[in-house]
Amino acid sequence: MIRRSIPFIVCATIAVAFAQPNAFGQSTQGDQDSSVYSAFLDSVFVLRNSDTLLVIDSTLRFRAPLESNRPPASDSLLSPGRYRLDSLRRDWWRRYDAIPHELVRRLEAVTLVREPSTALRLPRPLYLLSNVELRAIFSSGVNGGWIEFARRFPRAKRYSAFSRIAYSPDALTALMYYEYHCGGLCGGGDMVVVVREGDRWRVKQILNLWIS
Repeated sequence: MIRRSIPFIVCATIAVAFAQPNAFGQSTQGDQDSSVYSAFLDSVFVLRNSDTLLVIDSTLRFRAPLESNRPPASDSLLSPGRYRLDSLRRDWWRRYDAIPHELVRRLEAVTLVREPSTALRLPRPLYLLSNVELRAIFSSGVNGGWIEFARRFPRAKRYSAFSRIAYSPDALTALMYYEYHCGGLCGGGDMVVVVREGDRWRVKQILNLWIS
């Protein structure tokens, strides 16, 4: 009986370990997410740790740029103004192509379903803005809305939204999508590449997708 029990116990232990991979995985993933968000926030926001982030109450969905928007390779017949514009666009696409396409696809996949922003490991105190509250703030229009926004949140300059994070297979590169809104003609959406160097994360690239 003893000889039979030993392999049974070993097999049962292994089965439990594989049946519950999240017991350790979620904790590690959460800590990693928090470090990536922290690296980004520290590089973009001038905030103290006690400052509160105003965040839309659901996560962002990321959609990759359409290949149909890629400028043509040949521009010999373009006007000077169009040439300069397409030169800027080609430079943007070169920066975009430097991001591994598999990582971009991973980001699309992990953000496919929107979730409560409380599911993110954002390393700051949060104030969650619901659609109902935003509609109430901007009920009088864009200009009046930002006046009301400043009245309600005098210390805040913007409100933001974040996606979940996608990681490369070696977990050394992270990609996220972020939006900010700071005025009628002030706002944007960025892809953010963060790389791991030893036990720290560093923002490597911020690529703007849209701006107002």
